[in-house]
Amino acid sequence: MSVVVKSPCVVIYLKRITETLTIIELQPLKRLPKYKPGQFLHLTLDYYDPAKNWPESRVFSIANYDPEVKTLRVIYSVKGKYTKLMNDNLQENQQVWVKMPYGDFTFNSITDNMIFIAGGTGITPFLSYLESIKYKIPDKNIWLFYGAKEKNCMVGEELIDDIVLVNPRFKVKKYLEYKNGNERYEMGKLEAEKILEELQSIGEADFYISGPPEMIQYFKQSIIDAGIKQEFIHIDAWE
Repeated sequence: MSVVVKSPCVVIYLKRITETLTIIELQPLKRLPKYKPGQFLHLTLDYYDPAKNWPESRVFSIANYDPEVKTLRVIYSVKGKYTKLMNDNLQENQQVWVKMPYGDFTFNSITDNMIFIAGGTGITPFLSYLESIKYKIPDKNIWLFYGAKEKNCMVGEELIDDIVLVNPRFKVKKYLEYKNGNERYEMGKLEAEKILEELQSIGEADFYISGPPEMIQYFKQSIIDAGIKQEFIHIDAWE
């Protein structure tokens, strides 16, 4: 297990996708340990005094993969008091603090098939993994089922599409809740029954689920009800 390190970081990039969805890039001001794709960090807007307890913070999956840890990407939507505080106050060149790495949602699949199910900003741990394999074909078959409310909320789409072009073992289906007339997208929410039906011929598979808590519970229970053992089900459940 990696040693957890605390570091100040500077916000070097901030882009508001919508009023409630934001991407930020952080530049650590001290050396941070390497992390595995899928792991997460704690981020606080407050100054951290090593003589005191860690201040109030929020947990975020790391949305990029940087072996040198020169930058850290965080994608967040407003879901509560702290993310609203971030949305109202965070800006470029601001200093924040992080501590990392945490988590075991790290894609150590048992089988030859990896099923990624992502809802909204639940795509972030998968983006980290996809960046790590961008220039190589993994020894696994990968299916990504990715749902968002609307087209501009589908973050990481350029990376996903690039990998589809070069990796024949990577298959993607994207879902939008609100219709936009584009045939590249399925319309509606992610549905466990349809996904499981589509995958019934592939044999054993590891399922990775990330998204809102109610979505995670829905898919986990549906997969269990389909007769799949819990050892093949991995959830990003730090919320």
